[in-house]
Amino acid sequence: MLNIKTILRMYSVLAAVIGLAVIAVAGGLQEQSNAQKSLSHVGEHYFTVRDSIEMARFERAGGEPKFSPDRKYVAVVTSRGILQSNEIESTLWVFQSELLKKSLRTDDHSKGFDPKILARVAAVPRLQYLTSYEPLITDVRWATDSRTILFLGQDPHGDRLLYEANVVSASFAALTSKGYNALKFEFVGRNIAYEATRSSESRSAGELINPAAWDVTGVRLTSILFPQTDAIQKDVELWVVRNGENRRIKDPNTGRPIRLTALPPPLSVLSLSSTGQSAAVLVPTKTIPISWESYEPASAYLKLHSKDSETTSGYWPAQYAVIDLNNGRTTSVVEAPNAWALGSADVNRAVWSSDEKNCC
Repeated sequence: MLNIKTILRMYSVLAAVIGLAVIAVAGGLQEQSNAQKSLSHVGEHYFTVRDSIEMARFERAGGEPKFSPDRKYVAVVTSRGILQSNEIESTLWVFQSELLKKSLRTDDHSKGFDPKILARVAAVPRLQYLTSYEPLITDVRWATDSRTILFLGQDPHGDRLLYEANVVSASFAALTSKGYNALKFEFVGRNIAYEATRSSESRSAGELINPAAWDVTGVRLTSILFPQTDAIQKDVELWVVRNGENRRIKDPNTGRPIRLTALPPPLSVLSLSSTGQSAAVLVPTKTIPISWESYEPASAYLKLHSKDSETTSGYWPAQYAVIDLNNGRTTSVVEAPNAWALGSADVNRAVWSSDEKNCC
């Protein structure tokens, strides 16, 4: 058994060790502080909140570099926040592939790869996003000439315009009109077709009472809370861009714009034939045939009834159709409802044969 003197000596040694440790840590902290002060004198910059906001980022999903068809160029989009204006700024860059490869193979950073800025768009985002720093420039696609890029760019009103950028001149211009929101587009050669809704700015959730108040009596809650999202859910029209002309496709029998089924872009259908003269789309069916009542939906409340109208049905059925982009003539190609109205969320798709005689 240890006596009291031995125990006291052990505590004395332990106290001395702890004291030395405290002195060492204190000295280390002092040295670190002196080092930081020394670094501050030579212009070191610490990472700040502003740096985090204004740092350029690639798109989280689908932001991979896109090579031109001839593989001579590669396009990429970066986005950053602008703290002063509260905007997101997206930039479309184009690099020469060979210069980029040479630069990556060497440690000599003086040999640059001379990127070109084709387009730059800045605005306060007004569309609904699931993640932060989503780009304003989206759906970047090369034309077959490897000199032209088509893309969607969001404006300050939350509408996407379809743009065309030229690699040689390093310029870009809008192909579609302001006041419309382009949802998606497809092209064959110089024939471009796109889906669009009227500008969300032209839609109002209720009646304006004064500059700060609206009468929303009878307006759906989703329309009040999410006006931009709600605007996408109706009045989707089909447009074409040809020979410098931006034209809405109209029904030759009524003279009214052809209405497409309102589905989110990944689920909607827009497929051009090999010559770009016809488009396969989803259009709302005019009536529900009795035979469609036999389809079993995912939920009972989605069951189709021939006596229903579009105003009483929550998910009005659609069917595949082909539209002649020259005269607007619409032809149904599948006499059955699209599965979306029955509760299926699978991706929709239409594919043409090379001779354009078969589709879907």
